[in-house]
Amino acid sequence: MKKNQRVTLAIKAVRKEDTIVAIITYLLALLEPLKLKIERLLLDREFFCVPVIRWLQALDIPFEMPAIIRGKHGGTRQLIRGRRS
Repeated sequence: MKKNQRVTLAIKAVRKEDTIVAIITYLLALLEPLKLKIERLLLDREFFCVPVIRWLQALDIPFEMPAIIRGKHGGTRQLIRGRRS
């Protein structure tokens, strides 16, 4: 967003055999020639998985994504307080 306006920078058709990390890598490669500085990457909950988180950390790109709560104890469940997201 720039000056409260959203812009679509890239669209990619996703096939069944594409990995989520490959999709992100492809889209980031499209942005590279534009010389845009990514201040924060906002991702949908579909991207919440260990390979994506590790890949973005390795690229040193700040990101936000909603966590998916699984299981009864431990993991991300222990970080939750209350019933709201």
